[in-house]
Amino acid sequence: MTVQPCIGDAPLYRWYQGQTEQQRAYVELSLRDGVLLATYDAVIGGGRPQSVAMGIDRRHRIPVLTAEAATALLYELAPLAQRVLDDCAIDWNGEHFAAVLGPDAVAAEEIAAVCARRAADGDDAEGLTDIWDIGSIGTLRDADDAGITAATTDAELVSIATTLLAEFREGMGQPHAVIHRLDAHLRELRDDLAADQDD
Repeated sequence: MTVQPCIGDAPLYRWYQGQTEQQRAYVELSLRDGVLLATYDAVIGGGRPQSVAMGIDRRHRIPVLTAEAATALLYELAPLAQRVLDDCAIDWNGEHFAAVLGPDAVAAEEIAAVCARRAADGDDAEGLTDIWDIGSIGTLRDADDAGITAATTDAELVSIATTLLAEFREGMGQPHAVIHRLDAHLRELRDDLAADQDD
């Protein structure tokens, strides 16, 4: 069994443009290769691949945790995951390959209960990624405050977004905060200025 640590900045956070909510995060244990990881659901609408439907990739929902908290959870679950791997098989059921769990693997699927408890904690869960909406942050609403002009390039917008997020995190004392729609908001400010110039 191999734990794949979470790395990067807010690795479980993903909110696609045009969607009303962020993507779900989950822990996944692959019975094929023994990898235990945490990630977000890349599929809009909650569809699941056949490997999940057949129990080969076993997913359990969790909150949007920081990389550190998610990795700690994975190592907490690792002994249970190993028991599942030690007492399972992938067999042909006449139509598909599907997971078959032995009695110890079934007992070890306390993984699901641990993840469910963490998800049920909601805003009280430890190690959450702090998610803010751009509309609630007044200092980022004005183009002058953000340092944006009609000529600001996309690359410069990325740099501005990085700087503003770093300043926001420091000011709020939330080193893992993310701002939903920050990039889109900055592009809108730039595009509005460009449109005014054209008029």
